[in-house]
Amino acid sequence: MNTLILLEDDKEHTRNTKEGEIKNPEGITSLDHITSNLKFFDHAALKALGDPAAAFGVAYFSFIIRKIIDFGEKALANEDKKPPAQQKDVVPFQIIAEFHQTNQKLAEEITKAFQELPKSKEWQDLPAKHNRELRVYRVWLLSCESAGGRAQNAKLSPKYSKQAADMCDAALLGCIRRLVAPPSNPPQCWYPYVYAFSTGDIVKGSLSLNPNHVTFKLTPDWEVDKDGNIVPTHGGNPDKTDPSGGTVYRYDIAGGSKSPAPCGQKNAVIMTGPMGPAAEIDILNNPFHD
Repeated sequence: MNTLILLEDDKEHTRNTKEGEIKNPEGITSLDHITSNLKFFDHAALKALGDPAAAFGVAYFSFIIRKIIDFGEKALANEDKKPPAQQKDVVPFQIIAEFHQTNQKLAEEITKAFQELPKSKEWQDLPAKHNRELRVYRVWLLSCESAGGRAQNAKLSPKYSKQAADMCDAALLGCIRRLVAPPSNPPQCWYPYVYAFSTGDIVKGSLSLNPNHVTFKLTPDWEVDKDGNIVPTHGGNPDKTDPSGGTVYRYDIAGGSKSPAPCGQKNAVIMTGPMGPAAEIDILNNPFHD
């Protein structure tokens, strides 16, 4: 499937995930870095508006939206080039967001990007421009405990529990697309499948993507500080990991999302089942049969 990977550009992520190593015979792949260092945007906002707290949001989530729109355009243009008999009326693609949940500012900007995406006229007009539908089929939220609100110890860090839940909701609602090529009456929408992950431990739970195979892991040398932040333990090794099992959660509308459905449907959460230590998910060949 056509795949856009939004990859935090820190050492760990860029070492494990390289575009040339990802084999995707079913579509085009684009690996776009999203910055782990947002100081530049804070500084630019400070100069422009004099208030870094108020101005921060204008600086970065729009860059993420731009990446999504550009990839949607690329996927549609690629379909236009195929022989007519091979062209699809609905062009699907998936978004993979891989980042550290502990990078709170970046997590907030990803959430804002999903929230603001449907407000973009350019995004909404893409299907009419190419005379075929564009569907965000899946969103994979690949961060430490992206379903952390479902962890057994979620109350240890309400901040990160809420942050994870807000992103899941934003992805599910922000990637809904109303049928426009042609329009439907009454209105119908394509709904995405949104996948999130939890080891059951919001503090130590983690994930690894290498390069498109996901495994659960634990980072034993992390803890919660007095403010509810998840931080490395004093004198510990923050890069140390142990194998772990975990659970994958799928968010979609009640009844499934295989076909267009009336707009305004409520979402449901489906537990796809537990995974044992060292088990892998190939996100380019989704084993969950959505």
